[in-house]
Amino acid sequence: MGGRALKTIKTRSYEKDEFNILCFNINSLICNIFDRYYIFKSFKHKMIYNDMDILIQLKTDQNLLEIIKDIFNPSEIYHNGSCFSFDYKELQIDFIITSEENWETSIVYLKYGDLGNLMGRISKPLFGLKYGHDGLVFTIVDEDNNQTYGELVVSKTPKDIFEFLGFDWNKFCIGFNSMEDMFDYVKSSKYFNAKLFDFDELNHQNRTRNRKREGYCKFIEYVKDFPRNEIYKAKIKDALDYILQGFGISYHEEYSNTINNIRNKQIAKKRIVEIVRNSGYENKHLGEKMSMLNDWINDNIELICNKSSSELSSEVNKRIENENK
Repeated sequence: MGGRALKTIKTRSYEKDEFNILCFNINSLICNIFDRYYIFKSFKHKMIYNDMDILIQLKTDQNLLEIIKDIFNPSEIYHNGSCFSFDYKELQIDFIITSEENWETSIVYLKYGDLGNLMGRISKPLFGLKYGHDGLVFTIVDEDNNQTYGELVVSKTPKDIFEFLGFDWNKFCIGFNSMEDMFDYVKSSKYFNAKLFDFDELNHQNRTRNRKREGYCKFIEYVKDFPRNEIYKAKIKDALDYILQGFGISYHEEYSNTINNIRNKQIAKKRIVEIVRNSGYENKHLGEKMSMLNDWINDNIELICNKSSSELSSEVNKRIENENK
């Protein structure tokens, strides 16, 4: 996306009328190929296109690489994650794969360039929730060590997500005339704070990525003279409370149980490693014994955490001896 993925073949920009003709051409080529597809056309007054982004849902067992080669015969194909970029009639075409469950959320997130990305800069710091092509999600993080252990879906209903983040859903549905019109929309959220978007507020990965994004850099220029207010970044408890208040979903108990189970599993494995090591196993042999004991550990975490050291040591050594016979 952005028209810069291809390195070995030269592509060019298309004017609006020419782009619309190509859309019609591509429609005719792929109308019966995929389960469904959606061609993004961006802002109403956009006159120049550097690429064409097409969201697709594949049929079962389809090979997208072979489909691209057969239908478009491109000179170059670049694959990055869920996106396949290739050249067709001197324009970069991006096929972006998504699933049935993420179809609507992907369209909304990607429809206006960096809008979804900018909305995510409100969602994550202020509410502790990630907004992306898969909707609004809560990431299970252990605040003691900052380790991540999965995600919980908060919402896949775009209207509810927009309203939760302080945006007018009806305005989005009407659409935007230009990039600046979209920037005004971001500013309209009641949670808007220019400081949220500053590169200094991003982690290394997002800072590196967004510095390369033309839309994000233009937005930084757009808000350069806006006041910066201090940010209260949501903690885990805050995020869980926001989910309950905004969507009526309580993940408090599930989060607590997940973290406790993970911590207990870590404690259990640590105890077993110590016992196996004290029995004279190291390096490769230690790994082999732990692999042998792994299923038993996972099925008996509570027992392992609560047993006395002598009882646990006897149990582990007995299992190792039986395995060695």
